[in-house]
Amino acid sequence: MSVDYKWKIVVVGEPAVGKTTLMLNYTEKKFRELYIPTVGCQVSKKELAFADDSGDIGKTVDLYIWDIAGQSKFMKVRKIFFEGAIGFFLVYDITSEDSFNKTAKWFKDLKKSNSFKKEKEFTGFLIGNKIDLQDQREISRKDGEKLAKDMNIDFEETSAKTGENINKIFEKMARKILNKVGG
Repeated sequence: MSVDYKWKIVVVGEPAVGKTTLMLNYTEKKFRELYIPTVGCQVSKKELAFADDSGDIGKTVDLYIWDIAGQSKFMKVRKIFFEGAIGFFLVYDITSEDSFNKTAKWFKDLKKSNSFKKEKEFTGFLIGNKIDLQDQREISRKDGEKLAKDMNIDFEETSAKTGENINKIFEKMARKILNKVGG
């Protein structure tokens, strides 16, 4: 089957917020309990097919999902990984106020990159991850929604462990981009 579009999506945020596990859950339906820091970047691919008005396959998309290392020692090189991206997921851990507070820094870095300089040219989501840990929650859903509104991006909460809302965010991202490119 021929592919109509190939899109690069970056997944960013502080270390240990669940970026890799979120990506693995979506692309391979796997969960990794043990935290293993990403070194530089990890790339996965997922193929999507969208139906047209008649219900037949209309457009096909290859999503290339780039999981960008969150450690500060990679700060200088990670901006290179943003190049060519058409969308991003900015992830924080709902059990970590520190990871939530640092999303502004990540958002600023994204907006400085050539890929995301103009608001109309990017599709972004703020993701509050680890909702399976409600008893340890430090950041309310309302606070996440407010921050996303301030950033003018979409918001959702997920659990990379249970898979809750994982497919939803990636498919919503792809649909929003498809609508922008006129697909």
